[in-house]
Amino acid sequence: MERRMKTPSGKIRVHPRWTNQLLDAARNLMHIARMDANEREIFDYLKAYGEEWINAKEICRRAGGKHRFGEDPNWARPILQSMKERSILEMDMAGRYRIKPKETKKHKGRWVSPEIEKALRESGVPADAERAEALSDDHYEQL
Repeated sequence: MERRMKTPSGKIRVHPRWTNQLLDAARNLMHIARMDANEREIFDYLKAYGEEWINAKEICRRAGGKHRFGEDPNWARPILQSMKERSILEMDMAGRYRIKPKETKKHKGRWVSPEIEKALRESGVPADAERAEALSDDHYEQL
């Protein structure tokens, strides 16, 4: 899968684009490989629920099966805590867990319709994306 290139001096090297793709795949594989069997079992169970919050007791009961729950009803709690510390899972205030969603890129500018932009320009207000962003209440809603 590697793509090799010959340099003018005659040396053979791997193309940088392929190197980056291989490194990204290796990082993902290492993240999965670092999970032991118990963590993988919990991860697969929570993956079925998407972004829904699941109680720790329910995870203990359903992820390992009824025999494991019968032996130790709290078997998953230390594993859930370690997965939370490694930022694989997140926990809410009620003690429920879910897989931490991937961060999405935020949209930088705010779209302004042409009619509103024309009205703003006629009144002397600049209608560019930075100005529209500065006038928004997003900052105050976060406080």
